[in-house]
Amino acid sequence: MKLEFPLIGYGTLIYKMIDKQGDIHTYGVCIIYDYIRIFHKKLGYWYPFVLPKIGHKFKGILYDIRSKDFLNELDRYEGVPELYHRVKCNVNYKGKKIESWIYRPTDRTIEKLIKEIENLKEIDRKSIFNEDIWLRYLESEFPHVVKKYPELFMPIKSF
Repeated sequence: MKLEFPLIGYGTLIYKMIDKQGDIHTYGVCIIYDYIRIFHKKLGYWYPFVLPKIGHKFKGILYDIRSKDFLNELDRYEGVPELYHRVKCNVNYKGKKIESWIYRPTDRTIEKLIKEIENLKEIDRKSIFNEDIWLRYLESEFPHVVKKYPELFMPIKSF
């Protein structure tokens, strides 16, 4: 499988690009390795972040961006280079290992986020790292996402 600009959607892109066509092709649910998705409304953000975490994995959506202009538009939407930057990561899509782009917070954003997490109550801090709260949020606020990608909400099977 040869992709032009493989990109992972793990947050708002999941519901914003659910029916987008033209400059993007949606492959479907994939597993992202060595990152953890974190989200908690008490942090004050309406979107999740990913943090590097060796040995961890979570599910997202694999897209192929078909134009450099659209990729640049997505970079602007994601706040590149101030909030995020686009980096390579490894994903598994239908049993195939693929190198893809993912929007990772900048070091400055991560430092700020860690300070905000440290200010939360212990129970909230634990839930951020022990549960995928973003998926629960998608289930409650965007039921059409559950209908389109039911496997996104199922436990990860070993390959």
